[in-house]
Amino acid sequence: QPATVDRGAYWEGAVTTFLQAKGYHLLERNFRGPHGEIDIITEQAGRIVFIEVKARRSAAYGMPYEAVTPKKQKAIIATAEVFLYQRGWSDQKEVRYDIISVLYPKNAAPQITHIEDAFRVEDPLD
Repeated sequence: QPATVDRGAYWEGAVTTFLQAKGYHLLERNFRGPHGEIDIITEQAGRIVFIEVKARRSAAYGMPYEAVTPKKQKAIIATAEVFLYQRGWSDQKEVRYDIISVLYPKNAAPQITHIEDAFRVEDPLD
C-alpha cells in the first residue's frame, strides 16, 4: 500500500496528463506559499486555473471533492494570490478555481470528475 503522499503524487500526475489532453498548459505543480499548497496550476485560453486534486478509494465518507472545505478554499485563494503577485499577474490575469475529484475503487476503473469554477473569491468563506 503506497504512502498517502505517493498516492497523492500519483493522482496529481495522472490528472496533469488528463488536463493536458483537454488542452490545458501546465504552469506549475505543488506550488507552496505561506497559506498552503496548490496541487496544479495551469493556463487555458488565457486564464490561470488553480486546481485542487482530491482522491479517495471509496465514497463511504463522501465524495473526494467534499474535502475541499470553505477553510481549504480560503487557503487556496490566498496561495493563488501569492502565485499571481510573484509573477506580476495580480491585475492582468483572469483566474478560475477548479476541483478534480478522483474516485478509485479497488478492481475498478477510476472515475475522474472535473468541476470547473468550483468556487470563487467572492463566495462566502466563513
